[in-house]
Amino acid sequence: MDTLKPPQPTPASTVSMRKKPKQQGLLIVLLLFTAVAGLWWYFSPLIADLERESEKEDLDLLIAPLRPLKDIALDTAVFDDPLLEKLVRPVIPPPPPLQKGRANPFQ
Repeated sequence: MDTLKPPQPTPASTVSMRKKPKQQGLLIVLLLFTAVAGLWWYFSPLIADLERESEKEDLDLLIAPLRPLKDIALDTAVFDDPLLEKLVRPVIPPPPPLQKGRANPFQ
């Protein structure tokens, strides 16, 4: 009589071989990520230096129109004029007192 045999479990080597492509793919992805992160970390000071130089150039462009202002000479002879000394500060009347509204019910 033919009896049915229960299915045999697959050997461990076969199971591990099936998982290997997924593990290899994950390993490749992790290695690529690590390589990109390392390159980013290595080159980030260089990028920051380039940005600082460009910021310096931008600042120079903003300051350039203001440089001629250094050459301006102010004539202070107006402050020595006797007419200026005769000027009197005008009297400004105080503002009228504020009208109170209704009483505060919480006091």
